[in-house]
Amino acid sequence: MKSISLLLPVLSFLIVSAANAAGNPQDTLIKQANFQSPSYDYWGFKSLTEKSLQVWPNPAKDWVRVSVNSIKPGDTGECVIYNSNGIISKRQIINSGTNEVNTANLQSGAYFVEVISRNKNIDTEKIIVKH
Repeated sequence: MKSISLLLPVLSFLIVSAANAAGNPQDTLIKQANFQSPSYDYWGFKSLTEKSLQVWPNPAKDWVRVSVNSIKPGDTGECVIYNSNGIISKRQIINSGTNEVNTANLQSGAYFVEVISRNKNIDTEKIIVKH
């Protein structure tokens, strides 16, 4: 009988979570955390950490959007695109939020998008450019 009483809180959490998920596509933990951005790392449940850099569309054609939330408002950062050999193919000054970077002049292939602010690497993402 004691083992059933230990399971009741877990079962009630699962039932409440299932009811919330049925009425709302967000899971309960994220809804309670009240994040402003829909960009999260996924691993089973949504984690409570936002990604600091997002690059889309991937594969890219003529442009990519680079979204950064780690640059303080009013500050600028630098978006550096490296080819697969580590050679810099493009540099552009960016701001906090979403920035558009032209990739029309890049050859088709794999690239790394690195964002640097205050001489520190914020994050790096891999993209494919396909013309």
